[in-house]
Amino acid sequence: GYNNELLTDGQTGFLCASPEDWTRALEAALDDAQLRQRIASAARAEVETRFDLEATAGKMRQLFDRVLEARS
Repeated sequence: GYNNELLTDGQTGFLCASPEDWTRALEAALDDAQLRQRIASAARAEVETRFDLEATAGKMRQLFDRVLEARS
């Protein structure tokens, strides 16, 4: 799903497919404060870049312009 596109495993989050994966990911996060901080910082930077309001608004404007042009 979308998490596979949004997350980079071990860098901006953990992608887990089994209970064992969840156990390993949670243990790693609980045991390593620096890992938690790195993932949190990287994830925040990714979200700020990917979902920047101005960039998203510009893309939406382009989409609306193309739809309107196609209708006329």
